[in-house]
Amino acid sequence: MDSTVGPIVERSDISTCHMSNPTKPGAKPHILVRFISRQVIRRIYLNKRKLKSSPNEEYRAAYITNDVTPLRLRLKNVVTNIQGVEKCFIKDGNIHCDYKKVHKILYSPDDIFNVLKVDITDDMLKDLGVTDYP
Repeated sequence: MDSTVGPIVERSDISTCHMSNPTKPGAKPHILVRFISRQVIRRIYLNKRKLKSSPNEEYRAAYITNDVTPLRLRLKNVVTNIQGVEKCFIKDGNIHCDYKKVHKILYSPDDIFNVLKVDITDDMLKDLGVTDYP
């Protein structure tokens, strides 16, 4: 990456990468990249706007999405359905929500109880994919 745009990503910052199959005929494939650390990812996320305003057309065409594991997505969906949650999104791999007008950050499923002080129901456990529980 051009240093005038933002962070320089070195080859050593990349764990693996591959191209996805295009979903439409004639479409360009997406390039999926896994970085070696969250610090590298955070630098890139913080400089997304610089990429979009770059004079380089290839940088402007870059589309950067959040990294979401299946568990994080299930956790977000469970939190979204909790009464009192108004806004819920994933940022930097963590669940952010406005619960009873207060911004909260959840780092794990345990935070439903620890941070939101909500009792975890059997339905929540099932939605999180927990099948073996007392």
